[in-house]
Amino acid sequence: MGTTIQASLDTKASNWAHWSRLMMYLFNSFEVKSIVNGQLVCPDLVCDPVGAKNWMYNDNYAQMLITVNISKNIMVHTDGCPTVFNMWQTLRALFERSPDMDYTKQLHTIFENCAYEGSNIVNHLTKLKSNWNNILIHLNPRSLQADVLFKHVIVSTLLHSWDTFT
Repeated sequence: MGTTIQASLDTKASNWAHWSRLMMYLFNSFEVKSIVNGQLVCPDLVCDPVGAKNWMYNDNYAQMLITVNISKNIMVHTDGCPTVFNMWQTLRALFERSPDMDYTKQLHTIFENCAYEGSNIVNHLTKLKSNWNNILIHLNPRSLQADVLFKHVIVSTLLHSWDTFT
């Protein structure tokens, strides 16, 4: 059985409904659907090292299934997702949104995600970038204003102790 389906997920093709149904067939066939849906979480590495290793293998395999079945313009949204569950949720958020969803609500969500003392700066910035990519659907991503706004978003969510990064 192959790991690719007929058509890659692409924003230009507007094929989420068909694509996601075909992906569910793949996930079922490779017995990773419960990991994709977040129903099966990674066992504790100390308590169950074999189970954790198997889960990580299946999670990576499911991530690969998604990656080989999306277009390059969609990959920017899934880059940095640590698990297949995160990848799938990101794609669902991109394509299952209601048409009247307003990007100011998404901006509000970004500004609520401020870093706290002890936060990992790379993880924080990755999360901001993922949320920002969702907003760019509503903005012109080539716009200088969008770049400037994102830089302001980053600075406003960082701690003063991270000023060296700003």
